[in-house]
Amino acid sequence: IISTGVKEIQIQVSNPVQNVMVSVSKYDTKPANVSVEKTGKTYKYLQIETENLENNIENATLDFQVEKNWTENNSIAKEKIALFKFFPEENKWNELDTSYIGLDENYYYYQTELTGFSYFAIGEKEEQITILQRVGTSNIESKMYVWFLLVVLLAVIVLIVLTARKLRQALAFKKIMEK
Repeated sequence: IISTGVKEIQIQVSNPVQNVMVSVSKYDTKPANVSVEKTGKTYKYLQIETENLENNIENATLDFQVEKNWTENNSIAKEKIALFKFFPEENKWNELDTSYIGLDENYYYYQTELTGFSYFAIGEKEEQITILQRVGTSNIESKMYVWFLLVVLLAVIVLIVLTARKLRQALAFKKIMEK
């Protein structure tokens, strides 16, 4: 089971069960039955199947490991690793809450709570990208943009004030001429 990256699976059941089987399959690339590849770098794809559990899973905990060499070679910090579950009805991978729990000489260790079994991917967390980053605007560029908008706004205000003054002068001149 260690070659799959899975260290331990703990399952709590809601009703007594017998002859339970749990199998873990490892894939080096996206499994054929999965329609979408996980974005970001992927350490391993897994499929966890169970027999004789049906709907009796109350909760489950999966402990897994990732080789330190893999994270270093891919420039991924240990805090940026997560477990992802494939949801076929949505046709997408969802990141599961993953906790870093320790390390040894060769591996980083993680733990994730599960509500069921399916296809999983161990890999790089997806970064949250701000709107400014999405359009490629740097922090300096965004500050310059704000200053530009302020200057334009100030120019518009000055133009309105000057126009209002000229209009008042014109009305005052008209009143004088009418008398």
